[in-house]
Amino acid sequence: MPSIGSYYWRLRFPAWPRLTGRLEEGYTVLVPVPGDLPAFAELALSVLRKQTAGYRVATFVIPDQPSSAIRQLVRRARPTWPDELTLVALPPPELWFAHKLRSVSRIHWLQVTAGLGKVHSTHAVLHDADLFLFDPCVLDDQYVLARDRGLSCLGVSPVWDGWYKASGRDLVATWEMLASVDWFRSFSPAQHGPHDGEIWGERHTFDTTLYPQAVTEQRLIARTSIGDKIAHFNYVVSTYRHFQRSRGRFPDHNFRLLLISTLLELFGTTCEVPPLAALAQCLAPRGSSTSRIEFPTSEAGSMSYARFRTDLSAVLSSPFAPAPERARATRLLKPFDDHYQWAQVGARTAEQTSDWAAEGNSGTDPITTSWEGDAEYQVVANLPWADLQAIDPPQ
Repeated sequence: MPSIGSYYWRLRFPAWPRLTGRLEEGYTVLVPVPGDLPAFAELALSVLRKQTAGYRVATFVIPDQPSSAIRQLVRRARPTWPDELTLVALPPPELWFAHKLRSVSRIHWLQVTAGLGKVHSTHAVLHDADLFLFDPCVLDDQYVLARDRGLSCLGVSPVWDGWYKASGRDLVATWEMLASVDWFRSFSPAQHGPHDGEIWGERHTFDTTLYPQAVTEQRLIARTSIGDKIAHFNYVVSTYRHFQRSRGRFPDHNFRLLLISTLLELFGTTCEVPPLAALAQCLAPRGSSTSRIEFPTSEAGSMSYARFRTDLSAVLSSPFAPAPERARATRLLKPFDDHYQWAQVGARTAEQTSDWAAEGNSGTDPITTSWEGDAEYQVVANLPWADLQAIDPPQ
């Protein structure tokens, strides 16, 4: 039986606002950001400013709560922005309570819905603020490919929910997904949102855009593998929201709070996560640190830190923030690098794929091929770690 909440959202957003004119050829970038973490808005604008904007019509920054800092940031950036730069607020009453919802997916959907209601281009990109684009042509290239092939959706990663793959459908994750605005508007806002529903004779929980994708012809949904053109750390904001609501010690086994602290160092802002210098104290043995953030031991966390740090190194080597701040952040990360022996473990990780070519083989190595276009950190994160067992070797 549908919940009261599901009835509310269907009644609250039954249809899209009427279009007032023809859609302009090109795409709009929607940038949902946490209003209480302005560093993410600054980061997103820094990343998008480095992108070519040959087909970009507009950029919409959409905070999940009122934020004077983000409003000022957009105002400062607007005069030199290559396309329309707009701050889009959530409509009342969500403007005042959305950020307090427990479902981060619901919050994200509300932000996307607010942005799509104002889009006047033929396509829209859902940009994740914790995603870095290293190739300046990624978004323009995605738009041209989707336009020329007449696609409804073009993504860069497979959807996290394996149920669709098992049902014979290949859907795409929302981050950096480019889609036709006509396709978005062919479904109600509520149908795009997180909800429980029935399809193919089964009940299932749909995340944002996944129900519309599931009932769209498969030939209209595609995914490109852009490999090292991006780095995406995934679930950073949701981890921060869980940290805010938690009591007692909080495990940061995927180093998402460490990433936030690094971004704060780069952009000179603060939040509830301690600064890098203080966060290094959390590496002390369990029980001896006064901080409630808990990192994995050096043995348990060395491989995951190596993958995280390799992606972060690419970020710190790119001009998304001023060089002095990037150098300072790198220095402050040294206690973590030493603790997890990143220099040694990271080198071994790189050797896994470089040995393939050194041995005279051509093409992509089989390890990378097995990732099916996913970033390495995502493959590792999706492994069934809870089922890991220690087995004694035979004597």
